[in-house]
Amino acid sequence: MTVHSFNVDVAKDLGINAAVVLYNLAYLQTQRESQGGDDFYHEGKWWVRHSYDSLSQHHSYLSVPQIKRIMFKLEELGHVTKSYYGKNPWDRTTYWSVAPVFLHSTKSSDASDGIVPSHSTKSSDVQHDNNTITKGRFSPPSVEQVKAYCQERKNSISPDDFVNHYETNGWMRGKTKIKCWKACVRTWEKNSTTKPTTRSFL
Repeated sequence: MTVHSFNVDVAKDLGINAAVVLYNLAYLQTQRESQGGDDFYHEGKWWVRHSYDSLSQHHSYLSVPQIKRIMFKLEELGHVTKSYYGKNPWDRTTYWSVAPVFLHSTKSSDASDGIVPSHSTKSSDVQHDNNTITKGRFSPPSVEQVKAYCQERKNSISPDDFVNHYETNGWMRGKTKIKCWKACVRTWEKNSTTKPTTRSFL
């Protein structure tokens, strides 16, 4: 059975259909970030690839014209950003990035890193445009990527120190291979806030 979820506050403002689409995109984007890789990270944001047709197929109760109206409204309000960042200038593949404030709605109620699954995306794979992108290997970030993320979060972490630290440790956190470097940035951020004189980051 397929079950869709939504944020009640968004539903009050935009209607249930828009809230469901936004929630599902936020879930996919959070999954994409947790899997890492460079293909879906651009200009300091994580992106989900979906055409209007594929969004309609994933939300079978919504027609393509309805999806277009919903996405136009979400984009107009700044809840999502649309981009065509393909490697070729004639590539018009559509990518969507959900505003950070709505990504929190995909997390469990106890604010842990667990994700509340929505509809058919309960697997650990991220679904884009009717194609399944399987979980790939971790790709270490560049200094520029770390810098962009730190600027986005407005923290005082040194991107060079961060990358040098984990490169020295083989991108390991203790005895565990790192899966999401952004989570490590957030840990550094938390440690630097709670322990300003300490450099013993994990």
